[in-house]
Amino acid sequence: MQSLDEFRLALLQQQAELETRIAAIEADVRGERQPLSADWEDQSQERENDEVLAALYRQSQGELHDVHKALQRIEHHSYTRCAECCGEIEIERLRALPCTELCARCVHDLEDAI
Repeated sequence: MQSLDEFRLALLQQQAELETRIAAIEADVRGERQPLSADWEDQSQERENDEVLAALYRQSQGELHDVHKALQRIEHHSYTRCAECCGEIEIERLRALPCTELCARCVHDLEDAI
């Protein structure tokens, strides 16, 4: 069985990677790059790239939030407890989705309800 320390280390590594990605996106958005091209087609492509960067930024921020929540659950000794039923989250599920808050049964129940 994987210890909580191994999960913590993996989550801290993921946190560092996300923070690096976010910093790179922020640097690019702040304009630490060339001004928009004079060519309309090039400008269109550059603006489309900005939209992609914005989406990546939002996704990375969301993932970072989930990592922080998972690290807090480790600190509060509730990492392996399902937020819905308070049962144990399967270790295989935690290995696959280290930020998950729900056991497989509760996820299945929620999906059936939708």
